[in-house]
Amino acid sequence: MQILHFDIKPHNILLDEIFNPKVLDFGLAKLYLVDDSIVSLTATRGTIGYIAPELVYKNLGGISYKADVYSFGMLLMEMVGRRKNVNAFADHTSQIYFPSWIYDRLDQGEDLELGYVSDDEKA
Repeated sequence: MQILHFDIKPHNILLDEIFNPKVLDFGLAKLYLVDDSIVSLTATRGTIGYIAPELVYKNLGGISYKADVYSFGMLLMEMVGRRKNVNAFADHTSQIYFPSWIYDRLDQGEDLELGYVSDDEKA
């Protein structure tokens, strides 16, 4: 059996005394067989800003472990970008959703404003 968590976000990951991550809150989780590549759901599960697109838009394909991978990627983007994935108080609508903001900046050849990265971190 495998577990799809459906709610990977900073509030659900704690670190122990030696910084090993511990995943919490399996209230939205679903068990499925290892042989099953797609899981069926009747309702969307997760937190806005971390939900994989296929959980919201059913025409994008089946739901699989990739939904949790997407959520984890959004968590990492939030940590690296030092901002929330969804910012309802943004000045422009293009800045509300962090992945769209990154895509737009890269598409226009603009800097991602990561100037605060130290020389040690660049190495």
